[in-house]
Amino acid sequence: MRAPAGLPLAAGWWEDLESRWSQPPRAYHSIDHLREVLGHWGEVDRAGLWADRLTSFAALCLHDAERLEERAKANIREALGM
Repeated sequence: MRAPAGLPLAAGWWEDLESRWSQPPRAYHSIDHLREVLGHWGEVDRAGLWADRLTSFAALCLHDAERLEERAKANIREALGM
């Protein structure tokens, strides 16, 4: 799985996020859950219905962000220009 084309994400951002979503212990909020959620995002994206593609994508990727280490959170904020 890769980040959608055209989103200005820093190099390695997606790989870092995917790695963290794959770490145990994760029952419901696993990488499979993220893939399912982003599949729905893709349907809306293909229909051209997102007002802000980057924000909506990041929000879904980070909806379980409390499991990310501070370094990863800082990298994500930097990638999003926050």
